[in-house]
Amino acid sequence: MIFLHFFMYFLNFYVSPAKSPVTTAPTLNSITPQAMTAGDVPRSGIFPNMATGDAASSPKIAQYKLLTTGRDKLADAAQIIIDEGYKRVMIFCNTKYNTGMLANQLARLNFNVDCLHGDLSQAERNRIMTRFKAGEIDVLVATDVAARGIDVSDVDAVINYDVPEENEHYTHRIGRTGRARKQGASYLFYTKEEQKRVDQLLRLTRNTDDCKSVKFDFNHEHLKIEDTAPADKFQIKAYF
Repeated sequence: MIFLHFFMYFLNFYVSPAKSPVTTAPTLNSITPQAMTAGDVPRSGIFPNMATGDAASSPKIAQYKLLTTGRDKLADAAQIIIDEGYKRVMIFCNTKYNTGMLANQLARLNFNVDCLHGDLSQAERNRIMTRFKAGEIDVLVATDVAARGIDVSDVDAVINYDVPEENEHYTHRIGRTGRARKQGASYLFYTKEEQKRVDQLLRLTRNTDDCKSVKFDFNHEHLKIEDTAPADKFQIKAYF
């Protein structure tokens, strides 16, 4: 998996976004066969905070936040999709430039991907959405504005590639998954500089307790939930 980091580094700095919609690859493939078949952590094992059973009336969405860097985002997103075996994913970016660039980078990794952004005509948007709903596209990269009105009931996961600029955007993004009593997952990528913004975002959307911190293992193959010390609500300090 070390090779993956160098390859992602090359893509981030030397691959520029295309001006036209992305040409999709035929299938969603693993970067390595070992990563696709790795079974150390079952997919259901990363959902400890998810509501289950018929009595759960709220959406079944497991929320995770991942501290990363700009150059590692692509590798992180690709590995999450591969390791968890997701078949239908929505990835959100804040700008059409990032949307086009990320979609092209994923396409070069042989992901079946396309993108939605403001420069596309309504006819092009409808065509892409029809293919996504039909399962002909596995990964859809979109801006918040372009994704308005999307109604797909079986999205496996949502990845917040960019931290949402508006708090309500986070709620709308993660609401794309976990529909029709199906399990879903959302991932929030952020950098050290965005830590305060993320804390504020989760607090104002009342998701602080629901969103768990995760990190990759040493080989960058599997996510694991970080152990966090319980917060001192009363901020009691010992001075002796």
